[in-house]
Amino acid sequence: MDYLTKSREELISELLDQKQEFNLLKTLFNKEINDLNQIEAILKERLKELSCHDQISDVMSNSELSIDEVCKKIVQIIPPSWQFPEIAEASIQIPNRVFSTSDFKAGKYSMVQDIKINQAIWGHIEVSYPNDQTPATDQLFLPEESSLLFSIAVKLGNYMEKKEKELALKVSEEKYKDLIENISDVIYTTDNQGNITFISPSITRALGYRPEDIIGKNFTNFTGETSEHLKKRFEEIKDKSELQNEYQILSATGEPHWIRFSSKAFTFSKDGQFIGVTGTMVDITEKKLIELELQKSESLYRSILHASPDTIFIADLQGNVLFTSPMALKMFGYENNGFPINSPLFDFVDPKDHAKAQDAISQMFEGIYTGATEYMGIKADGSTFEMEANGEFIRDAEGNPTSMVFVVRDISDRKRAEEKLLKSEETYRNLVESINDIIYDITIDGTIKYVSSASERLFNHKAESLIGQNFFSFVHPEDSSFLLDIFRNNRFSDHKDIEYRCITKTGETVWVQASARNVYEEDRLVGRTGILYDITERYLPFV
Repeated sequence: MDYLTKSREELISELLDQKQEFNLLKTLFNKEINDLNQIEAILKERLKELSCHDQISDVMSNSELSIDEVCKKIVQIIPPSWQFPEIAEASIQIPNRVFSTSDFKAGKYSMVQDIKINQAIWGHIEVSYPNDQTPATDQLFLPEESSLLFSIAVKLGNYMEKKEKELALKVSEEKYKDLIENISDVIYTTDNQGNITFISPSITRALGYRPEDIIGKNFTNFTGETSEHLKKRFEEIKDKSELQNEYQILSATGEPHWIRFSSKAFTFSKDGQFIGVTGTMVDITEKKLIELELQKSESLYRSILHASPDTIFIADLQGNVLFTSPMALKMFGYENNGFPINSPLFDFVDPKDHAKAQDAISQMFEGIYTGATEYMGIKADGSTFEMEANGEFIRDAEGNPTSMVFVVRDISDRKRAEEKLLKSEETYRNLVESINDIIYDITIDGTIKYVSSASERLFNHKAESLIGQNFFSFVHPEDSSFLLDIFRNNRFSDHKDIEYRCITKTGETVWVQASARNVYEEDRLVGRTGILYDITERYLPFV
C-alpha cells in the first residue's frame, strides 16, 4: 500500500490518470457496441436482400405461373426487403397492366427503376413510402436498396423477354404442327436408298397407313407391280433433280389408289453425294387434291430452357469483387471452396474478352451504358461458359459512384438452343421450298398470307411480292365467277378437282389444278390452304 507514502498531490494526479483511462475505455467500449450494432443492422439488410433475391428466383423458376401471377407475387416480396418494411409499398407497371400492394400510392418518397427488354424501356418498378408516414431519418432509401431494385428490374426484364420468346415459339410451333398434322396431302422424305425417313400423318387419311407403319421401310413395299419402274425413276432423280408422275399405290386394305408424286432431290452433302428425296403425294383417285403446308421455321423446336437465377456481383471501383450472390458458387464452380472475394472481376472473364469488358466498364464511367453484353466466363476448374453481363453503379447520397453492380446470366443453354433452332428452321424451310407445286395459305376474303417459292416458276412473280395481294386478282376473268361462287359458298365438296385459268405477270394464260382445305379457329372459318400445280400442258392440244 504505497499510497501511504505518496503525497496528496501525487494521489490526486494518479486518480485523475485512472479516471481519464476509465473514460477512454468507456468511449472505446461504446464505440465498439455502436459498430457492432451498425454491422448487425447492415447484415440484417443484406439478409433481407438475399432473401428477396431467393424468393424472386423461386417465383420466376416456377413454370406453372403466368406473367401476371409472377408480378403479383414479386410486389409482395419486395416491401419486407426495404429499410422500413412496415410502411413500404411496391408496384410493377408493364404495358396495359399494373400490379401493386394494397396501399400503394405514388408519392414524393419513392424510388423507380426501369424494366428493359432489349435495351428498350418496357415498364418500371417502384417502391414508395406514404407521404404522411415518412420516418425521421437522413437516409430514407439506402444505396443497397437502389442496387437491389436495379437487380430486380433486370431479373424482370430478362424474365419478360424469355416469356415473350417462349410464347412466340409456342404459337409458331402450334401453328405449324397443326398445319402439318391436319393437311390432307402427304409430304414425305427418303434417304438415298429410298427408305422413308418421314411421312406426314395425312397418309392415314389417304391410304390407311399409320406413319409408324411406313417410316423406316422402303417405298417399293407399297408400290406393287410398279416397283421396278419406280426404282428406275428413283435413280433418274439423282440426275434430273425433279420428277412428277402418277402411279398406283396399294392402300392398307389392298385397294389400288392413283397417287400423283411430285419429287425433288433436295439435299446434297458437302462432298456432292446424293442424300435423299422430298416430295408430295396427292390422292387423285377421288380427284381431291389437298394442301400440305410445311412448317416455315422452328416448329420442331420444343426445348424451352428454364433460366437459372442470375449471379449478382458487387465490385469496388477498381473492379475487385466485394460481394456475390449465392448463385455465383454454382455458376462459376466454387461450391467446394467458396467464392474468392477481393479477386479482380477479370479473373472470371476469358482473356480474349478482357478488352471488351474493359471497354464496357470505361463507357459506364463516361455515362454510356451498353446494356447486356456477352462474354466467355471462366469457372474454377478453368473451363469456360457463355455468359451475359449488365452493369450499373451503386451511388452515394450525392450521386457519386461508390461501387459497381453486375448482373451475370449463364446463357450457355440459350446459345445451344438458338443454334438448334436455326438448324431446325433451315431444315423445314428447305423442305417446304423444295416442293414443285405451289403451296398457299389465304384468308377468307382471298388475301394471300403465304405462297411457296414455286409460284415464281408459274406466275413469274416473286413469292414475297404476292403476300398481301388478293388471290382472285390472278384468276382469269372468265373463271372468276364460278371460283368465287365455290369459295364464298364453301362448295369445295361439290368440286373435288378444281381446274381454272390464271394470268401470269407477263399476261400469259396458264391452267392450274388446285385443292383447298378450310382453316378454322374456334369453329370459325378464317381461311383456306391448298396446293396448286401447273396443268397447262394437258390443255395445249385444245388451244
